[in-house]
Amino acid sequence: MAMEPCPECRSLMSDRAPTCLNCGYPIASAGGQRTRDGIPAASHGGGLRGWPGLALYGTFASVLMLVAVTLWQL
Repeated sequence: MAMEPCPECRSLMSDRAPTCLNCGYPIASAGGQRTRDGIPAASHGGGLRGWPGLALYGTFASVLMLVAVTLWQL
């Protein structure tokens, strides 16, 4: 079992792990096989996926709710 860096957060992880234990980035594709560059084929194409996207949407929703409550109390 070899250790290699996660493509997302660069923490060391097992080459057999399906996801990074540090950031949750998916490493294995649907068939369990890695692509040539280590990124699953379904992840190509950009966009907000996984934990970073969820954190961004959660932060936006929290700020929106805070503004709505503040305006409602005026």
